[in-house]
Amino acid sequence: DFIAEPDSIPFPSRRLLPNGRYRYALWPGKKITTLLTSRGCPYSCIFCDKSVFGSRWRARGPANVLEEIEEIVKDFKIRSIIIYDDLFTLRKERVIEICRGILERGLRFEWKCEGRVDRVDEEMLRWMKRAGCSLIAYGVESGNQEGLDYLRKKTTPAQIRRAFEMTHKAGIRPMAYFILGIPVETFEGGLRTIEFAKELRPEYAQFSILSPFPGTALYDEAVSRGWYREVDAHNPFDRDRKRPVILSENWSEEKLREILREAHRRFYFRGGYLLHRLREIRSLRGIRSLGGVAWGLVRWYFSGKGRR
Repeated sequence: DFIAEPDSIPFPSRRLLPNGRYRYALWPGKKITTLLTSRGCPYSCIFCDKSVFGSRWRARGPANVLEEIEEIVKDFKIRSIIIYDDLFTLRKERVIEICRGILERGLRFEWKCEGRVDRVDEEMLRWMKRAGCSLIAYGVESGNQEGLDYLRKKTTPAQIRRAFEMTHKAGIRPMAYFILGIPVETFEGGLRTIEFAKELRPEYAQFSILSPFPGTALYDEAVSRGWYREVDAHNPFDRDRKRPVILSENWSEEKLREILREAHRRFYFRGGYLLHRLREIRSLRGIRSLGGVAWGLVRWYFSGKGRR
């Protein structure tokens, strides 16, 4: 059974952790920690493994969340926090109450969270910005309505565009997750998603090949239709990311590798994007952090792993 009262869960014992060693690529050179304010998600995306936290959303009270944030900022001197909730923006009133509490307590720090494009509005985003939110990640997944419908996202390209417009307007940097190789989409549909990613202007775009995990509706369909390629039976969650495990009528392994390579080339190897990231560097540590990420991407792209 799930814990009925999330507020009864003690705060993590951060004193036992090497807090100075944790870093995040989009906050180069800064000490970070993570925070969980809720568990579960009421949505039913076909690819999501909900066997751990389930569909019922259980949230900590704003006061309890604020106490932990105050401990992080004042006791541990950490001023960069990643909120790892599946969906932090689900309840507008709760988000605003937490943001108001951050301001009232005089807590100065930056933070990132996960959101849905249909669960944000201008008022919420303004409060989030005032309270220190600098990054929000959206599961965009596809720029094609047929792909969104297949994934059961219950969103539209118009909603996605509007959410990114509002996020940019609020002064928060949006991030975006995209899925390539959706069975109902063609290679041309994948290219449209890549162009859609460029149109949205996210700070960072993560492109992934659709991958079914046991316990998901996608896994059941992939197995029943003969799309699924077996992986290590001892640990089906430990996968080689370079080897696609779902091959449908529209997507061969060669096409999947090609669309992923095109996504990284067209999105990241643009002069405007590269110049924007270079302008953000403020320290030697920042140069090292971003340089490591960039070198990893270049090495992947020009190696056989990215070009096969």
